[in-house]
Amino acid sequence: MYDWINKRSLVEYIAQEEQMEFEHKDFRFEKIVTENTPDGITSLAQFFMVGSIWLADNYRIGIPVQDEDVLKLVMSEVAPHFIDVKQCVALGSVKEIYMQNVKPGSRMLFAMAKNGVLPVMGDLYRHHDLSERYIGRKRNVLHYTVNGSALQPYPIPDASALRTVLQKAYFDRNEPYVLLPTGWTFDDSLRDSAALRFFAGFVPCLSLVIDADSNEVITLHLSREESRHQIRLNSARPNPPRRNKDHLYLDIGRGLVYVINLTGQSPILNWDELKESTIYRLPKDQKYAEFDHEYGERLPEGRGLFFGEEWVHAMIDTVNRELKDASKVIKDD
Repeated sequence: MYDWINKRSLVEYIAQEEQMEFEHKDFRFEKIVTENTPDGITSLAQFFMVGSIWLADNYRIGIPVQDEDVLKLVMSEVAPHFIDVKQCVALGSVKEIYMQNVKPGSRMLFAMAKNGVLPVMGDLYRHHDLSERYIGRKRNVLHYTVNGSALQPYPIPDASALRTVLQKAYFDRNEPYVLLPTGWTFDDSLRDSAALRFFAGFVPCLSLVIDADSNEVITLHLSREESRHQIRLNSARPNPPRRNKDHLYLDIGRGLVYVINLTGQSPILNWDELKESTIYRLPKDQKYAEFDHEYGERLPEGRGLFFGEEWVHAMIDTVNRELKDASKVIKDD
């Protein structure tokens, strides 16, 4: 049993995190008016349309198109099926195509189709209800790498364009393509999954992320290389919060510092209740203990970061603790 799962994982020890780099690129979004609804529908189109049809009407797809072959395939086979199509242009070239809202005629073509990649997608999304999808709670997860050679092949005749797009848009750039299966439970019967068998035929590495308590398959990663599980040594862990007069500094890693002005700030329940907060970047030759925001470099305009819910709650507690301590000092004085 489970001979289709590799019995080992790669581990990478991180002694010091690399600083996050922000390229100062001028970019813009341009709306594209697509042609009339195509007469047919290809496997490539089915693959990128399925989320908008089965999962959510406002599902948005973004495909990197730096490669000329990928751009041509996306614009000829996928984009014509969508109402809202935009291209992201930076430094004079198209970087990504965003698509949303499938055309009514294309929905009919999708509904009538019985072949192509649809059997694979039907296995990937075994139900179409995302209302109970995990949101908000921390999970205990397990990572497994699939031994594709142990799976029975599941070839699809009209899939060469899909293989090309995944290869050139993601794998060649060493970027994973992440799928969110529905209705998958991790057990030995997954070896018969049409989706796993199909992807194993051309994807260099398949990885599963499993909920350790429920055995639910959370994500399926398609990638060029096997993922490494990073273990941060003490030298790579964030530094403790520190104060500089009325400002609180939070080390958020990767050479970034969250600076919060506590002047006139009331205790908070939500992160957006902060009156004044800014992210700064540490100079490469400066230590966190030496950082002073008055001489620091702010995060470039148009750049943002996403933080996990657990991190946000911890930082809210830190801010409120600092406000309480500051209030206590004033009363004691």
